[in-house]
Amino acid sequence: MKTNKLLLVAALASVGVLASCGGNPVKDEAKDIELGVGYVTSWNGKQMDTTVVSAVFDKATGKVLSAQADVTQTKFAVATAENGTKSVNKTAGEKSKQELGTDYGMKDHGNAIAEVYEQINTWAAYTVGKTVAEVKATEKVTEDGEHHAGSPVNMAGCTIVVTAFEDALANAYAHKVDAGKAKTVKAGVGMIDGGVSSKGEASLLISGAAVVDGKVAASYTDSITWTTAVAESGDAVELVANKYSNNAEQGQAIKSKRDLGDLYAMAGASPIGKEYKAQMESLDAFFTGKTVAEVAAFTCEDKDETVAGVTINKLGVVNAAKEAVAYSQKDVITDKPVAK
Repeated sequence: MKTNKLLLVAALASVGVLASCGGNPVKDEAKDIELGVGYVTSWNGKQMDTTVVSAVFDKATGKVLSAQADVTQTKFAVATAENGTKSVNKTAGEKSKQELGTDYGMKDHGNAIAEVYEQINTWAAYTVGKTVAEVKATEKVTEDGEHHAGSPVNMAGCTIVVTAFEDALANAYAHKVDAGKAKTVKAGVGMIDGGVSSKGEASLLISGAAVVDGKVAASYTDSITWTTAVAESGDAVELVANKYSNNAEQGQAIKSKRDLGDLYAMAGASPIGKEYKAQMESLDAFFTGKTVAEVAAFTCEDKDETVAGVTINKLGVVNAAKEAVAYSQKDVITDKPVAK
């Protein structure tokens, strides 16, 4: 009996070795992973809606391993001075829907089944284990009724329209960067209001992070910028046709600085001759490998030389990257861990 037991143990051990090397891989084996950050922009004549999804994908299967999503509604209004001069003022957009939390008031004002940030999180959790195609194939409501047209039919706890999130997820898949290997990973998303410049340009700094075992495995930071003006009628806001809007892809109101590539034309004016995209790649490389605590403790001034290869006014993009890392550690986002 003793001999038989030894043989049985040896046989089981052999099966275990074969299982780990053959067609039945160990479930917790580290995977090659990629971070993707995608956006969708929409202008309705008075506000810019920017939907951002940060997702970590299994490189081999394309399936989502972790995801976070958020939306910022940057609102504008025409103001008339005493002398009759008209100008455009930004009236909202400092906080995203996630950061507003219950202050967004979806349950109070819309008789919703859950607050908007809860519904966004429900959708993000739903994407895990699915490919972009599988997420986009989710059955939607096609007629207005109890739910909004475009909301998922059988996703408990989510009645908001999810098509922009799906498109942002697809956009994220098209913007993937290597994040190494991991057994478990957390995605984080960051959105920092950039205010309005003296030239009338409004901006939103966006970022995503993949965090593995308390360290940044990958970062991806970008800027969404656009220009508004008083329309000819004098009582409406218009989106100015410029390189951000003229070069936007179909379905987008504007194109990000990073996606504009050489069309952004920063290299000629940059003291180091680097385009915006290349400078963001340097910023992302700076944060990669740092712990969550190290990222949180990092501070900089707008024009300092702390981050090699980045000479732009960097405070906004740094804070967006910091926020994405901080939010990766949270299941619910209802505050702003990083000051503007």
